[in-house]
Amino acid sequence: MCGDFRASFHLDREHEANDRAAGRRIACPVLVVTGADETQLADAEDVWRAWADEVTAAEVPGGHFNPEEAPGEVYELLVGFLAD
Repeated sequence: MCGDFRASFHLDREHEANDRAAGRRIACPVLVVTGADETQLADAEDVWRAWADEVTAAEVPGGHFNPEEAPGEVYELLVGFLAD
């Protein structure tokens, strides 16, 4: 797990720069779910809009662990998103 975080400071930045330079974007619809108490991810919707053309953003009660903290809300969001 720590290796994944370390990669975000080195390898991931290089890959991101290459993707941006090539104009690559996410082609499929994206669902961004954040917890209402998670202030660190307050800009998550904006971050993903920079990468994807079709972003649906939603907020559920709780913090960082959405499925554990708001399972019913996350379920309803996923069902609605995947049905479209």
